[in-house]
Amino acid sequence: MGLFLWTIIEYIFHRYCFHASSSASWVNKVVFIMHGNHHEVPDDPLRNLMPLVVTVPLAVALWYLFGIGGRDYGRPAFVGFLIGYICYDFVHYMCHQSAMRGRLGFLIKRHHMLHHHALEDCNFGVTSTFWDVVFRTDFRNLIKRSDAHRH
Repeated sequence: MGLFLWTIIEYIFHRYCFHASSSASWVNKVVFIMHGNHHEVPDDPLRNLMPLVVTVPLAVALWYLFGIGGRDYGRPAFVGFLIGYICYDFVHYMCHQSAMRGRLGFLIKRHHMLHHHALEDCNFGVTSTFWDVVFRTDFRNLIKRSDAHRH
């Protein structure tokens, strides 16, 4: 449950928070610090992981939030969520810093690199492409829709 929850949270945060745009300049500055600087220099290894100053307080808050669900459900869901986050950090770092061999590695890296180097408004999932397909924000879908509007 927690791992599945991670996938949708990863998608939502990447699409709506990390790529937010506002008329308030301070919001745009926060977004840039959180994620925009990563798009400026995507291969900088220091910008491929979320800083501990963000992740540790967030993890503590989530531990208590998931704890509301009780020990039987909330805490195991938190562990699944945490595993999802750790996988995200690892996969994201590897996308930028490694060749990612094998068919799955190639597909994951290609999906994320299209987000960085072709069209930032697509391919928001890093550890999963599922939500991009569901919400029609995968690169292929956006290209098809773009082509349909031109004809």
